[in-house]
Amino acid sequence: MFELFLYGTFWFWALVASEIGLLFYCTRNERGWLATASLLIFGAALQWLGQINILGYVWGHPLETLGFAASYLLIGLGWATIKWTRLYHKHTDEYNELKSNFFDSHDVPPGTKVVPDSLYEQWVRHLQYQKDTDDNPFDRPLQIKNNKARWMYWSSLWCISVPHYFLGEFVLNIFNSMYKAVAGRLQAMADAHWAKSGIADDLKKRPTADNTAQG
Repeated sequence: MFELFLYGTFWFWALVASEIGLLFYCTRNERGWLATASLLIFGAALQWLGQINILGYVWGHPLETLGFAASYLLIGLGWATIKWTRLYHKHTDEYNELKSNFFDSHDVPPGTKVVPDSLYEQWVRHLQYQKDTDDNPFDRPLQIKNNKARWMYWSSLWCISVPHYFLGEFVLNIFNSMYKAVAGRLQAMADAHWAKSGIADDLKKRPTADNTAQG
């Protein structure tokens, strides 16, 4: 038999590196079917072109295989629950950011929490055309049935999803938290400098000549 992917050879490590890279791509772009197909092809290549008897081990060690499978599924369930929790928190954060931008564009006083009655109908109409970055609408709670494929992917391929998260999203979340922690202070510094510079006085609304004459 043609033994291309023998353990320790260049082609073996090239195959492993290619599979890991493909799985990271699938994780980033949520291509669950492609990840599953690639794992099946990867296993078949090791089995029949690398002389790594995966099927023989499974057949000869049924209890160890069942234990491994059960552990894998339990870890996957836990990881998928964590990811789901993060997803609906992200959904809420994006809603609040959208509302904040809406308030800014309509000169709503800072610190306002609830949409004013005068803007409610306009806000509802605006919200109907908005979705979060995962294509979920904002006018209802996050629906697990609309994210079933994502849940299945997190559960089944957590071994790739976990390192992908800690190498990418986790780092971004740290910097985002740092930004939120100092953003208020930095904005206050900029506002104070703006007021001290005299620019605010230049742009302050003043009575026009017509209004002065009428007075």
